[in-house]
Amino acid sequence: MGFLFAVITGVPLGLLIGYSRLFERVFSPVIEMARPICPIAWLPVAIILFGLASFGSSIWGNASYRYDVFDQMKYAMVFIIWWGAFFPIVINTVDGVRGVKKLFIDAAKVLGLDEKGIFFRVIFPASLPSVMTGLRVGMGIAWMVIVAAEFFPGTTSGLGYMITTSHQVAEYEYAFASILAIGVTGLAINKLMMLLSVRVGKWEALER
Repeated sequence: MGFLFAVITGVPLGLLIGYSRLFERVFSPVIEMARPICPIAWLPVAIILFGLASFGSSIWGNASYRYDVFDQMKYAMVFIIWWGAFFPIVINTVDGVRGVKKLFIDAAKVLGLDEKGIFFRVIFPASLPSVMTGLRVGMGIAWMVIVAAEFFPGTTSGLGYMITTSHQVAEYEYAFASILAIGVTGLAINKLMMLLSVRVGKWEALER
């Protein structure tokens, strides 16, 4: 959920910053200042802002325990996962927009496209390979952050929770199994993102 919010907010903002000088002047300094802050450093602040509230408690109230997945989805956890994935997505999207060849834009103008058509039919498709790179990097960071976020107070499931609990009861085989599961799952996610990137950017190989 945190990664989904990062995509929804990061890609449009990156497109606007890359396309508009006004958006660049307004948002670039803020992004460059906030980007180096570690997502986990925000956990105490997120707890103060959101408390222990979850999507389940907001929707079903006291009956949220019946819907364990949503009950474990704490707002504070979603926030720090969003924070970790947001900045790579924005920066790579901006680079993708700025890297669009002027030749493509000039050709579109000659063929009669207006500014809106150039943006949606030339700039956005041409920047997609870079956007996908941002999604891959953002997903990798989100996966690392979610494991750390599962140390969140009140969490009763997840690989991060299993690592902590196995350490407390000195059953380290479960900790090592969890670490292995994290690595294998991360590898699978990255492979899927790579395949999607190749599919989206297959025109680049034809261009070369």
